[in-house]
Amino acid sequence: MTSSARETGAEARHLAYGTDRDDDEGVVDVERRYPNELAERVRESWPADGYPLPKHLVTILDVAYHASFLRDEERPVTGRILVLPLSELPLDTGPPAGLLPLRFGTPRRFEEHELRRLSPAAQIHRALVAVDESGDDLGIWGLVQSGPRWLQAAQGGRSERTIDAALPRPSFASCGPDTS
Repeated sequence: MTSSARETGAEARHLAYGTDRDDDEGVVDVERRYPNELAERVRESWPADGYPLPKHLVTILDVAYHASFLRDEERPVTGRILVLPLSELPLDTGPPAGLLPLRFGTPRRFEEHELRRLSPAAQIHRALVAVDESGDDLGIWGLVQSGPRWLQAAQGGRSERTIDAALPRPSFASCGPDTS
C-alpha cells in the first residue's frame, strides 16, 4: 500500500468516526480495507478519457457505504452523490431533461449522519446529494434535483459516462464506469 493510500485511509477513518484528530484518544485506529480496495478497482477500470475521478474517492466510498448501515425513522438510508462544485454544474432548464441545483445557506459536513438526515429529502430516484471537494475537506453544498429520467439510462437506455455505484444493502457495493 502506498503512503498516499494510507493517508487517504486515515482521512476516511477520521470522517467515519466523526472525530477531529485532536479528539482521537481512546478511538481504535483500524484501517478499513474495503474503501481502499473498491477505490483501487474503480481506478483500474475507469476509462482514461473519462471525467476525472474525485480526489477523495476513498472517503466518499467509505462514508456512503457506512451511511447505508444507518436508518432514519426505520427507513434505510439510500441516495446518490454528485461530486461537483456548484460553479461547474451546467445551468439548464432543470428536470426532466436537466438538473436543478438547490443550494444550502450553509454547507454541511460530508459524513454518515448528515447523509442519514438528508436521505428522505434526496430520494434516490429524483435527487443527488451535491458535494464539493475543491477545498481541503468535503462539504455538502446542497441537493440537485434530477427527476426520474436518469432511470431510463440505468434500465438500459443511453447515458454519458458516469460512476455507477450501487449500495442496495449493507455489505454489497458495485462501482464502475457506465460506458454505454
